[in-house]
Amino acid sequence: MESKESPILQGLNPAQRAAVVNYDAPSLIIAGAGSGKTRVLTSRIAYMIEQGVAPFNILALTFTNKAAEQMRERIAQMIPDNRSRYIRMGTFHSVFSRILRDNAERIGFPQSFTIYEPSDCKNLLKTIVKELNLDDTKYKPAMLASRISYAKNCLVTPGAYLANAGAAAEDRRMQIPEFGNIYNIYCARCKRNGAMDFDDLLLQTNILLRDCPDVTARYQEQFKYILVDEYQDTNYAQYVIIRRLSQLHSKVCVVGDDAQSIYSFRGAKIENILSFKKDFPNAMIFKLEQNYRSTRTIVEAANSVIERNSKRMEKKCFSEGDMGEKIRVLRAYTDREEAEMVVSDLRDKVRAAGDEWAEAAILYRTNNQSQALEDALRRKGIPYRIYKGNSFYDHKEIKDLLAYIRLVINPRDDEAFKRIVNYPARGIGDTTVERIALLAKARNLSMWEAVDALTAEPVTDPVQKTIVRKVAEFVALVRGLSLARAEKGLYDLGLEIATRSGIIGAYRAENTPEATSALDNIEELLNSMQLFNEQREAEIRAGERQQEERATIEEWLQGVMLMTDMDKDDPQDRNKVTLMTVHSAKGLEYKFTAGGDYYSYIRNYYRPSYIPLRGHKYYDDLSAPKAQNNMNSYFHWTISNQLSFNRTFGDHSVNAVAVYEAEKQGIQTSQIVGTGTAGDDKIRTTKGKTIDLTETYNNKYAYTFASWLVRAQYSYKGRYMVSASIRGDGSSRFAPNTRWGYFPAASVGWRMSDESFLRDVKWIDDLKLRLSVGVTGNAQIGNSEYLQLYGSTNIDLGNGLRPQVYPSQIANPDLGWERNTQYDVGLDLSFWKGTLGLTADYYYSKTTDMLFDVPVSSVSGLTSSNVNIGSMQNKGIELALTSRRSFGDFSYAFAANWSLNRNKVLSLGDENADIIKESSYAGGYYLTRVGQPVGCYYLLVQDGIFHNQEELDSYPHFDTTTIGDFRFVDANGNGILEKDADRVIVGNYMPDFYYGFSVNLSYKGFDLAANFQGVYGNEILNLERRYLLNMEASSNMMKESLQLTTYIATNAYAEFEDTFAEKHYFKALAGYNYEQQDYKSTYSERNGLLMPDADNINFALGDVMSITAGGSRWRYVGAFFRFNYAYDDRYLLEVNGRYDGSSKFPNNSQWGFFPSASAAWRVSQEKFWDVSPKAVSNLKLRASYGALGNQQVSNYLYLQTIGTGTLNYLFDDSGKASYASVSDPMSSNLTWETVYTYNLGLDLSFLQNRLSFTGDFFIRDTKDMLTQSLTLPSVYGAATPTENCADLRTKGWELSITWRDQFKLGGKPFHYALTGQIGDYQTEITKYNNPTKLFDSYYEGKKLGEIWGYRVEGLFRDQPQSYQESVLPAGIARYGMTSGLPVTLQGLVGEKGFIHGHDMFGFSAPYTVLDKEFGYNGETVAAEVKKLLGLSLIHI
Repeated sequence: MESKESPILQGLNPAQRAAVVNYDAPSLIIAGAGSGKTRVLTSRIAYMIEQGVAPFNILALTFTNKAAEQMRERIAQMIPDNRSRYIRMGTFHSVFSRILRDNAERIGFPQSFTIYEPSDCKNLLKTIVKELNLDDTKYKPAMLASRISYAKNCLVTPGAYLANAGAAAEDRRMQIPEFGNIYNIYCARCKRNGAMDFDDLLLQTNILLRDCPDVTARYQEQFKYILVDEYQDTNYAQYVIIRRLSQLHSKVCVVGDDAQSIYSFRGAKIENILSFKKDFPNAMIFKLEQNYRSTRTIVEAANSVIERNSKRMEKKCFSEGDMGEKIRVLRAYTDREEAEMVVSDLRDKVRAAGDEWAEAAILYRTNNQSQALEDALRRKGIPYRIYKGNSFYDHKEIKDLLAYIRLVINPRDDEAFKRIVNYPARGIGDTTVERIALLAKARNLSMWEAVDALTAEPVTDPVQKTIVRKVAEFVALVRGLSLARAEKGLYDLGLEIATRSGIIGAYRAENTPEATSALDNIEELLNSMQLFNEQREAEIRAGERQQEERATIEEWLQGVMLMTDMDKDDPQDRNKVTLMTVHSAKGLEYKFTAGGDYYSYIRNYYRPSYIPLRGHKYYDDLSAPKAQNNMNSYFHWTISNQLSFNRTFGDHSVNAVAVYEAEKQGIQTSQIVGTGTAGDDKIRTTKGKTIDLTETYNNKYAYTFASWLVRAQYSYKGRYMVSASIRGDGSSRFAPNTRWGYFPAASVGWRMSDESFLRDVKWIDDLKLRLSVGVTGNAQIGNSEYLQLYGSTNIDLGNGLRPQVYPSQIANPDLGWERNTQYDVGLDLSFWKGTLGLTADYYYSKTTDMLFDVPVSSVSGLTSSNVNIGSMQNKGIELALTSRRSFGDFSYAFAANWSLNRNKVLSLGDENADIIKESSYAGGYYLTRVGQPVGCYYLLVQDGIFHNQEELDSYPHFDTTTIGDFRFVDANGNGILEKDADRVIVGNYMPDFYYGFSVNLSYKGFDLAANFQGVYGNEILNLERRYLLNMEASSNMMKESLQLTTYIATNAYAEFEDTFAEKHYFKALAGYNYEQQDYKSTYSERNGLLMPDADNINFALGDVMSITAGGSRWRYVGAFFRFNYAYDDRYLLEVNGRYDGSSKFPNNSQWGFFPSASAAWRVSQEKFWDVSPKAVSNLKLRASYGALGNQQVSNYLYLQTIGTGTLNYLFDDSGKASYASVSDPMSSNLTWETVYTYNLGLDLSFLQNRLSFTGDFFIRDTKDMLTQSLTLPSVYGAATPTENCADLRTKGWELSITWRDQFKLGGKPFHYALTGQIGDYQTEITKYNNPTKLFDSYYEGKKLGEIWGYRVEGLFRDQPQSYQESVLPAGIARYGMTSGLPVTLQGLVGEKGFIHGHDMFGFSAPYTVLDKEFGYNGETVAAEVKKLLGLSLIHI
């Protein structure tokens, strides 16, 4: 009897059917475009389940999460009993991130590891580049991230990269010789922070499967059937994972099309699909050649193109559909003409077929081609959407909230810590964050762990105390949120994080359209948590998951970090034409940018003479006018050209490349300052002014670098490998005759295990010998170190201050490249099928012409100079041993490494003189000496403490040393302790050797893992301790500090949300929250340490002692509600209210009620609105009212406090007296300050949103303002208390207009946006008790920001005759004296008067000179006046 055919097979063609039913063997399904490969995959999986294969044993890997969900839905329709839920299906990254979470601790990561997004990776790389003091114009984060990604996808770990001579040569060619070190630090920092980037999800999975055989065996047993979609686009890391997992059962099915491989630039290897038959010799090959999607014309045209591919698998696609329209070639002369043709054709076809816009898509090669298409679509009113990436998650508010969530899950996430430690602003500045980062780096801790060390440090400065307290409060906040994870559901936890972090409050307080949009985005993110939770609960109720598998925030965050726009499906975007690049159509995109930077800043300043100089004595005098011009500019450009050649001839492979690159950077800063003559304000620039040389300068810096490289590589059968290269580098930092350096390199490799004489040695898996030599150059110095430079100053040499120049840098025309030549011999060995592995390297490097900043004689007036001096060597050995084996249920993996490096200075110039450098702390020095390692510690040797006067008198010491201070060795034995002469080498930072090992043991369900890394023999110079203990001064001190902050928070709320009659949306929320914080601190210090290494204050017995303590508490409680209503998304209404109480106010005034409301009307969505969107695209009216309470005052401002202390005076024999003091008067009726805001707004956009306009008018009333009351008389003896004693009103308006468009420039799209903003506001005090209007306080009617002074109406140019006669009546003799020309007084003295002055221009001089040269003195004036008046005697 013939068996009934499975419904799953119905409708499949013979080739598809064969690919479905033959599931029990390795299979390669070559699927041409439109051949139904998705149907085959889903049918094959469903058929396998139908035939008895357990879904748990199926692993299906797709290209996007969305594709996985669609396949799962199709399978569920074929297998309706929900068994499809147990299939492990998703992308490589999503599937293996779950596996990594289950086994993260096996490879040294926490289970709650964070997944870094690209911006986090770039920020971390930027930090590392800064720490290493590298040139950030060469070590660009985007470039570094791209290279690291490529290395990881090729499974090249940092250790392997650093050991690869070819990689090092490539880095030198690209002028990034430190890339390997950066890669190493980056991976170590990620691991320390408990974080992985996207590429780690593949690399670490490979490491897990490589190093943990039991884990590999478990998953090999589970995933008996593996299916991979788009196999032609897998990279090497993905390929190795598939090979490892399939070794046990080999039941792999891959689907792909070699003709559709487009991701080689991302590391995709087309060889994966081409060599599948070689990897699985028993594989069955199925060709899906019938195209169901396209017409015969399209298929035949595609075949004619594919046939020309050099590497391809033979297939002939065909279509049995209509012949279809002939392919049309549209000829357009511009991109805009092309876009008009495409869009017009698309519109006509969609309308003729009666289809929706969503049925149409436009593909292009790169994103910059979309601009013209978008313009054409907008002009024709066709809706569209663009797939460009993860846009929603790029919003600032989303990144901030995700950073809080990441830190709550994984406190070691440094990038999340840095992003939100001071957001919303809590007074933790960049300096504090930098201090935490430096502390973390120094102690190899995460920044979170370093915070504990920071808060434990004793702090006496009040400002620093406040900062430390705020850091502690932030830590308490995050810890409180972390504890809430165990108590709250997913959505509730997300809302609590958004609320308690202050993000929601900050945007609510901002009360702007942008803030409203941000709050909407936050709500959407929280809703996604709720949706994720509801879906999980539904699966549990349906029995698809266990009760303990409830949704967690870790799972939700993982899904978010791995989501792209391709996985999202916004209903509002469904009926739109889709625009995307060809790569985005497959889920990814490639982007390349190149260019330069230019920045310019110019500022002109003028202070007229009618503005007096500062100080009362100048108020009635004109000043000398001052003009100032400042200019700053910066530019940078780069060019790169590369020519490559790749060819394979049978067993011979040849690769050659030639590269030329150049870059230039320039910076210029200048300032010109000039002063004029008092009263002369005609020319208001520096022209015509006396230039002030003390404030005038012009600095210009430039740097140019050029490089060329020629490299050739040859390989024979992968057995013999040769590489040779030479590069030339030119740097403007060196003199013309030494500017260029030439650096050759070469390497050879021999894979001996491939030779015939070792091929039959079964216990050797791989044996490879390596040899390399290479020269690199270093130009890390300043831009002008080889030049003679001069500085300027003003010196008084007896004739007044005069500008002088002096040498500031010694010329060195021979300054040139530092060169390092390194030789390396290496061996790679693997035995017994991977049971044992060995890698060994010996290296020797010699650095010549070292660039040193050496001290010079003080008589030169300089301190140091850069020179090429001396040489040094480094030589060492590196060994690595690995072993792994399984014995039944027991397995182990072991790895060990050991290395040593010996550094020695070989020469330091002709005389081999020592080079001594002082550290940042006093008393710390570093010595570079021939025969010793670089930078030895050069210090006075501490030899105990002086315990009594006898010891002090009998041992050399400093003049300021007393009993209890440190004792130092008189190294030269001359009986005198000298800081310079008695220093000796006490050690260096270089270890005797480095070592490390790890072991992983597994037996059945038990695992044991251990990792050790260490150094031996290096000395650590604790300069910070020397500084704190003041070791080379006259005192020592022990300090202890304890600070405790306890924070309690409670939030409870209820929410209702529903939509009625499709258009009426309601949402209501009511809740309660409570917060309390207690702070206690103690601090003690005492001098007189008994021993240098004392670690407890009981070991200090001195008489200088201080003990302080303090504490505070505040509490806050509030009830709140919110109501939202929207009709058809056209009329929007929101009403809020809060009733808050604060312990910072007295009992009778602790509470306040703060309501708010807002409404909006989208006029452009009304039915009566028939204006074309081409003219007016959007019209929206807004109105809002809100009240906000302020309690930002000290905790006990309404209470008088009593302080205690000890006087520094003695009374009788009782010692120092204690005292108590009462604080200044306080206000006993403090209460909430309330801000009421009223706002009217209008949003308008025109010309399809190219022109947009926003306008707002607002009034902000502040009632019961918390401020200082009226100034009290000084005889009162106390400061003015803070009270609710003022009101103010702010009234203003804001307008913004933006025009954005794009056009072609040089054949490339040029996007631009112009925004103009204008606004005005005025703030006025409307209530304050200051009837006399004292200037140093508020007063009613005062405008904040007002300036008091004299109003200048102009300059006196003429005087009325009547005024002159009233001052100098007619008939009175007039005499004038001037140090200038007499004509300046002619108008006042008159024709009959007498003037004493010069008859030549330019004779003005100081009084003493005028007296000596021209007789300007009392006798001369008396004689002249006597002659004028005809008197015999006159008293002057």
